[in-house]
Amino acid sequence: MSVFKRSYTMRIASLRSNNPKNIKIAEQAHENWKHADNIRDQGLNPKPKDIIKHTNLEYGPDKKHNLIDVYRPANAKIGKLPLIIDMHGKGFVYGSRKTYQFYCMHLARAGFEVVSYDYRLAPKYPFPCAWDDTQMAVRWCVKNAYRYGFDLQHVFIIGDSAGANLAEEYLTLYTNPIAAAKFDFKRPPINIMGGVFNCGVFFINKILGYVNPVESTYYTHQVTQHYPDFVHIDNYIKRPFLPVFVQTASDDDMINQSFRMDQLLIDHEIPHLYKIYGSDDFPREHDFQIDQSDPIADRCDDDELSFFKRLLKRENVQNLNEKQLSQITI
Repeated sequence: MSVFKRSYTMRIASLRSNNPKNIKIAEQAHENWKHADNIRDQGLNPKPKDIIKHTNLEYGPDKKHNLIDVYRPANAKIGKLPLIIDMHGKGFVYGSRKTYQFYCMHLARAGFEVVSYDYRLAPKYPFPCAWDDTQMAVRWCVKNAYRYGFDLQHVFIIGDSAGANLAEEYLTLYTNPIAAAKFDFKRPPINIMGGVFNCGVFFINKILGYVNPVESTYYTHQVTQHYPDFVHIDNYIKRPFLPVFVQTASDDDMINQSFRMDQLLIDHEIPHLYKIYGSDDFPREHDFQIDQSDPIADRCDDDELSFFKRLLKRENVQNLNEKQLSQITI
């Protein structure tokens, strides 16, 4: 059942984009990104001996799209490990747990359980499909914690690009009871300690239409009319929030989104870290951190893992102030 009571009583078809130009651009982006990802990951080993993988697990009713993978370091002792829930990106029209598998295995090697899930994609599945699937994926983690060794008292969220939007939504409703009640969000019995926003898309009203026709096939005009408050979820980011690491890249075409998020967090005195990777001499682009052959991406990933490990040493991260967070150096 959708968190939005009207989501499934209202036909999904009525929320889909009716802009053929945007749909065509989204379909072309899908093909272009798929080609680039195949080149990037060529030669990488999908079944390394140092990682235990559980793949193609069903977390929801859609047997094609509601699938989830679990990664665990093979040298880990029997028992629970801190959990990272990865929310993949690629404009809500492309991307999958397979696209992010090498990135997730890198995270797992640092001593974490990592889950990565597929969600239904636009243009066929507009908002709130990916959001509904995200909630189901988290609930699956709760139900299967014992089986796979998830430590639900030490959970972290990572979102890339469009996935950072999902992560923003989840952390906002998780920490804001007023927003949770407004959007019928049921907080699960887990303790989220912090999150990472990689090259995120946050302020939807700033990117739709001509600026970004790809995301406009998920947050369609019809969606913005029916769910205006949720499209502006950034209005509900208030203290207490959770510590987040906001990163972007020197040549990220969405860099202003991360800059705005940094400023919003500053304005609300929410402890966070903000960093731009790359330079004029060594530029990096949107979602560079996935590339396991890139030393700058490797440094970024390790910085974020270091951020998580330092948060693990804190008992109540929601009570951190800016001075205390500044001690969590990277």
